[in-house]
Amino acid sequence: MHADIVGYTGITGAEEQWTVGVLAGARRRFADRITARGGRVVSTPGDAVLGEFASVSEAVIASMEIQLGFAREPLVSPKGRPIQFRIGLHLADIYPDGRDILGDGVNLAARIEGSADPGGVCFSGAVYEQIRDKLDILCSDMGEHTFKNVARPIRIYRLDMPPDQPGGEQKIRPGSALVMPNRPTVAVLPFANLSGQSDGVYLADGITDSIINSLARSRWLLVIARGSSFQFRANEDVRGIGRQLGARYVLQGSVLREGSKVRVITHLNDATLGHLIQSHRHEGALSDIFNLQDAIALQVASTLEPEVLHAQSAFNTRYAVSSYTAVDHVLRAYAIMWDMTPATTREAVQHLQAALAADATVPQAHIGLAMCAVFEVYMGWAENPEQRLAEARSCATQAIRLDRGDAWAHMALGLIGMQTDAVEDAVRHLKDAIQLNPSLALAHGYLATALVFAGHAREAHDLLRLAMRLSPRDAFLVYWLDSMSMVHLMEGRLGEAEHWAERAVRENAGWPGGFRMLAITCGLAGRTREANEALQSMLRLQPNMSQAYLSRILPFRNRSHFETYMEGLRKAGWSAPDTPSS
Repeated sequence: MHADIVGYTGITGAEEQWTVGVLAGARRRFADRITARGGRVVSTPGDAVLGEFASVSEAVIASMEIQLGFAREPLVSPKGRPIQFRIGLHLADIYPDGRDILGDGVNLAARIEGSADPGGVCFSGAVYEQIRDKLDILCSDMGEHTFKNVARPIRIYRLDMPPDQPGGEQKIRPGSALVMPNRPTVAVLPFANLSGQSDGVYLADGITDSIINSLARSRWLLVIARGSSFQFRANEDVRGIGRQLGARYVLQGSVLREGSKVRVITHLNDATLGHLIQSHRHEGALSDIFNLQDAIALQVASTLEPEVLHAQSAFNTRYAVSSYTAVDHVLRAYAIMWDMTPATTREAVQHLQAALAADATVPQAHIGLAMCAVFEVYMGWAENPEQRLAEARSCATQAIRLDRGDAWAHMALGLIGMQTDAVEDAVRHLKDAIQLNPSLALAHGYLATALVFAGHAREAHDLLRLAMRLSPRDAFLVYWLDSMSMVHLMEGRLGEAEHWAERAVRENAGWPGGFRMLAITCGLAGRTREANEALQSMLRLQPNMSQAYLSRILPFRNRSHFETYMEGLRKAGWSAPDTPSS
């Protein structure tokens, strides 16, 4: 391990006494974590730290813990200058020289460290090969780098820091390292409502939501899903937000509506440094809001990744909406439909139907109706599930007729396929959705579930982790957690399945699926009391659950998987009613 301070000379020149004093404390932080992970500090020349480890995995974990510790408790000078370290890791032979170590590998670790972002960790391909099947982490392939006096190019990987955990706890479970594409990551925060009316929030949220969807069409950017970025309403700590979401860039904005006109002001920030990159003002008619949103997305994308300028067709002007009444109803519906309660779903449906009455050519209205119908059936609220799914299919198909490039419409067809025993069709539609929108976290998560039903649990595991990376604070995180539990259950890892079920319950105690998986795993493990307690919690949330309902939402191609699921419920004390859930 080689680490040093970013811009140390400049910081020392401005505030030498403070910097020298705080450096000792920073070294202690390194020493504590390195020692705790079985390594040793070799030397601390100047502002650098050189360490060695007997285990590659422990070196990676220690590096992550060190950087998360500095992010949690930053060292900031009286003049506001942050002290940040870069860390580089390399695996190679070393040669002892007293307490010191020598070798080309030491020099290469220092070169690799220079490729890391401030507060980041980079490691060589040699390190990655050792941890790829051992640690459940995310990393980005930075490609091959050429270094002076090094004969061959070295492939470099960047460790993608996970969101900080409450209490500072950070545990890496065994698993496979998932390599993310090396693309700029951006989070779009909910835009502020400046209209002076409380009900103007839905307009600001709708504009933000659509910018996220438009921006995510870019193949050059990784976009944090709205379920996570919307957790940070009215929060000015751009650096903290970027750290929690794993986003290098944060887009903030405000919306002012004046009659049929709307004004949007955006601020694009570098979250790593806390600097404003640019601000823009956009104005237009409310009836032209979808094109205005696409224009904002293109402007942001072209700033972050110049190559996007050559792919402007991804952000074409697609909509000519005749009535801003339709837009208004669509935005009101999307502002509440994600609450996924019977009342909000009914209200969203009313708004979406009103939107289509005003203008039947708005794809988002058709997609929203399809998603609401799917929610009703999945949660067991629909009185006639077959009819609602048929209506959902009709709506999603019409949305695709209006805009073949809309990923959400393809995703809706995928969800319908999972609940109509058409798993293969579901997989195809969800893959189409991801092809159209690589940053659509929901599509990755739902595709993982479809692959579990199709019998491809290993592939599903990686997709669920990718969904969690794209949206680490998503409202749908609980769904992905209980799906992860199901993945491990189907692969025979009962202890891991229980771990993920427990996480789902902690994440959202109002989600019946988490308690259902906890009841199953505890039942199969023979812990009847804990299993029955989880079962009773689940039945309080979903009292009319039946085997017919479970058969609809769990279309396993391998019948033994469904039988395992049902066996766990029976061992938890459940006696399946014959009538379907309502």
